[in-house]
Amino acid sequence: MSNIYTSVAQLIGKTPLLELTNIAKKDGLKARVLAKLEGCNPAGSAKDRVGLSMILDAEEKGMTVRNTPCASSASVAELALAHMFACSRYVAISNYTMRQDLWEKKNYAKGTEIAGKTVGIVGFGRIGQELGKMCKALGMTVLVTGRTVKPELEEKFGVKYVSMDELLAQSDFVSLHTPALGD
Repeated sequence: MSNIYTSVAQLIGKTPLLELTNIAKKDGLKARVLAKLEGCNPAGSAKDRVGLSMILDAEEKGMTVRNTPCASSASVAELALAHMFACSRYVAISNYTMRQDLWEKKNYAKGTEIAGKTVGIVGFGRIGQELGKMCKALGMTVLVTGRTVKPELEEKFGVKYVSMDELLAQSDFVSLHTPALGD
């Protein structure tokens, strides 16, 4: 049993409320966790992180299932932006080579600034909107696509809704922020 499973197993029976993630769906932990808790708080910004079946099981047992829809939107958007910086500036390889006492400045110089570039955001919900604001502040053009087009958001955030094909063709960076919907 890994450390994360051990930690969850130790909490069972010691707390009436536990923040659950998808780990509770593995290795029979789901049933043991649900049997001991009075409520659960799916970690993250969407209930799909825990899974609908777990939510229904918990509610069937009379537990309170809470959702924290805005809790991590900015954090996730910042991480997506950090990955864009890392890719555009060769952060990982430069970190590795410098630790090898190498300074390969010519290789790192191949990086590019993200200002003036175009980012395509697939899914313009809370996280996509946070990322869009950050990218606009850095001087990027922001293209978005999703299941629903909300023209009022184009003006509010200074973005442009386009088709998926247009987004992929025109974007220097693409960031996905959609729920797990199966097919």
